[in-house]
Amino acid sequence: MKSSIATTLLAVAFTGASQAQTAVYTAPVGYTTQTFSKGTNLAGITLHKPTLSSGTFSAVTGTSLTAPNLSLSPVAGSTYILEITSGTLAGVIQEIPAASISGTTITTSQNLASLGLAVGNSYKLRLAPTLEEIFTTTPLANGGVLVAAINATSADVVSIPNGAGGYDKYYLRSGATPAFRNVATNLASPNVTVAYVDGILIEKKTATAAALNVNGEVKTTGSNTVIVKGINPIGIVAPAGLNLFNAGLEDDLFAALNATAADVVWVQQPNLTYRKFFRRSGASGGWRDVDNATVNLTQAQAEAVTLSSAIIIERKVASAANLDLNVPAAYSNL
Repeated sequence: MKSSIATTLLAVAFTGASQAQTAVYTAPVGYTTQTFSKGTNLAGITLHKPTLSSGTFSAVTGTSLTAPNLSLSPVAGSTYILEITSGTLAGVIQEIPAASISGTTITTSQNLASLGLAVGNSYKLRLAPTLEEIFTTTPLANGGVLVAAINATSADVVSIPNGAGGYDKYYLRSGATPAFRNVATNLASPNVTVAYVDGILIEKKTATAAALNVNGEVKTTGSNTVIVKGINPIGIVAPAGLNLFNAGLEDDLFAALNATAADVVWVQQPNLTYRKFFRRSGASGGWRDVDNATVNLTQAQAEAVTLSSAIIIERKVASAANLDLNVPAAYSNL
């Protein structure tokens, strides 16, 4: 599982509006384009597949959740994203294999009841996108997104966080029927899913222009994910409007007197370099630029640091932490 909640639940800072939705509704939709340059590009899924089911839980027993409004015929082999939208775990997501959905029962890999999930809490359920759906299997030369080749040395490589501080890597194998393969095993790897809190690294091998077009629902509530020691690519989730000031990162990161000890937020620039920021601890604490670490950023300066698509969080301490990802306040009116 690439996304889960840390065993020791930290305080959830998200306080946006969320409620059970059992009636038919029209969700806001959008369209984004992310362009890729030669080198390693950081990207994220900021628009999402439609909500297939929503409602409240009538029973929560360990890993077994009863959702009386659930009316779904799971697609065999698919993975679904379960999002908790109210209560103590609001914003937490779980990846749910189709085989773990039966009738009105959802079986999770973690004991969410022990972490605070309760009867009456609300949820949303949607399909997780696959690499084929995100990037297509059409090679860049034929109008797709990725360069396909007979091996990973020549092809573009897509890296997805594995939840343990490493990556699962894939490339598009060229041929009569292009298909994704696992870089480590060189075996076919169809229908690999991506959770929307996962940042994606795309190692682009050529200078030929490439763009990823994504359309779907705008997610109007925040999400939670887990960061572990090391490098954590994080999907921002919101398609626009987030910056260093309003993203809600500060209460979940480890602050320190300097960037050597503190968690560091990496924000990729158009030339694929990164600006880096940390939280200075103490009475004079605040956001600081690693390259100008003697003064705090003003609110206006922090707001000018746009967070788009994905960021990297470099976690310095050994313990995992739950990270809440806000959406802009205006999204509650969409």
